[in-house]
Amino acid sequence: MTREERQITRDARAARMRTKAEALAAQADRLAALQNRDPAFSTQPVQNNAAGRAFARQRDAARRKFDREMELRTEAYRLADEAARLEATPVRVKGDAAAEKERYAAALDIRVGDTVRTVYGDRRVAKVNAKSIVIDGFTGQIRVEKHLVSHVRRGSE
Repeated sequence: MTREERQITRDARAARMRTKAEALAAQADRLAALQNRDPAFSTQPVQNNAAGRAFARQRDAARRKFDREMELRTEAYRLADEAARLEATPVRVKGDAAAEKERYAAALDIRVGDTVRTVYGDRRVAKVNAKSIVIDGFTGQIRVEKHLVSHVRRGSE
């Protein structure tokens, strides 16, 4: 799939997600309009008679509607957020990651004796290869890929 085809597919998916998110938000708004906003409604005690049990069922139904409203809002927010992410990030195709890695490694001007920052801490470079470097570790030399290091200072500094 080419970059343009993938972009078209991604834009269509983002549009579907936005439409679904708007529909879910509208459904949540309809449920919110049915809610009883009186604080006494949810805090009144239930009496053990027919009227009290009916009130308890009514309050439980209102709580279920509120829970459903929150589920719909959460899903709508998640879909809108995912659609925004799809629209904001560039399309990547096969080979992009490798090319980016190679560009970063080529931009580094690392020489023997330089200090680099790695997952092992700041270490001195013992050898430089085309795609990796060898650093002096605590227990010996360790080979590390160039794209996993950042240059700290020159060896002569």
